[in-house]
Amino acid sequence: MNQRRLWIVEDDPRLAVIMHRELERFGWRVTRAENWAGLVEECRAVKPAVIVLDLNLPVYDGFYWCRRLRTVTSAPILFLSARSDALDQVRALEQGGDDYLTKPVHPDLLRAKLEILWRRGTGAVPTPAELHGADWTLDTARGDLRHGADHVILTRTESTLLEALVAAEGAAVSRDRLLSAIWDDETFIEDNTLTVTIGRLRAKMTAIGMPDAIGTVRGLGYRLRRDDPPDSASHLDCLS
Repeated sequence: MNQRRLWIVEDDPRLAVIMHRELERFGWRVTRAENWAGLVEECRAVKPAVIVLDLNLPVYDGFYWCRRLRTVTSAPILFLSARSDALDQVRALEQGGDDYLTKPVHPDLLRAKLEILWRRGTGAVPTPAELHGADWTLDTARGDLRHGADHVILTRTESTLLEALVAAEGAAVSRDRLLSAIWDDETFIEDNTLTVTIGRLRAKMTAIGMPDAIGTVRGLGYRLRRDDPPDSASHLDCLS
């Protein structure tokens, strides 16, 4: 079965056809979006491994659809937009996107980004089916994080970030190490991308009763708190 299934959500037919033809040449199995009012249902049918999502779309914009798509898929989402404002890029990540490219984009860069997202999304590096903490469980295949009776679905990026923190067994992990572990090639990643992703993961963990799970180590990076009593974390700054 060909797992390199790419779904292009782009309403410019000329650009969509160009991307379709170009990426099929490199082994992608490409489907283009058609139902602009029913993208969630279409996503369920396509079952993409990676999604390219435009920002300016008919009916609703890409931010809206990213939030909706995250209810049915954990596939990596690459935003592709003519809007280059940093706030748009941050918002795209906050809504559940994994990366952002500005049009016009060089085909080689687009292919490289998609390859990175695909490798990460399909688990090029094997990980256990489940990771366990003192009172939580992460299904790495589905991105399902459970704490007691509550659960939340993590994106592939968020899940990989949590896996990297778990692997450190409570020790601090530098920002550079996290960038390298999560994005493979951090050359094209802005530093605030990690900050946004950490914030998004923290918000999801807080929503299921884990508000202080990730601590910030001043001048270094982050660590996953285990069973520290409150006063033992005095050297940590937790971002709100």
